Amino acid sequence: MKFIRTIAPVAAAAAVLGACEPAKYQLMPLEEAMYRMPSPLVAQVHGPAQPIPGVPQGPVRVGERYWQAVGIVHRLPNDLVRPVATLDGVMFHSLSWDQEPFDRLFVPIAGSTQQWVEMLDVF
Repeated sequence: MKFIRTIAPVAAAAAVLGACEPAKYQLMPLEEAMYRMPSPLVAQVHGPAQPIPGVPQGPVRVGERYWQAVGIVHRLPNDLVRPVATLDGVMFHSLSWDQEPFDRLFVPIAGSTQQWVEMLDVF
């Protein structure tokens, strides 16, 4: 009986490991991986956004980081955002609970209330 309790887990492990398929891809050599260019980041996936009045079109330096409008419009109540910086007459906001360093910033759309364009850190 003790033999069966011992051999059963070993047989189960062998069956599970035998069902695993070998990798279908080749690993990259370490020297090549160290100097390979990384894949595109989130800001490049979004691409250039359509021009929105009152929103900066290129990367803008706010604080120690650069920010780019990604064209995603959020409808947020005014009490959920707070101003953090002003640059060239454009006021940048963050979520009211967010502290520096910010994950994302928001710029209000000119002429509308509670509509904010999201800006992401690009570099």
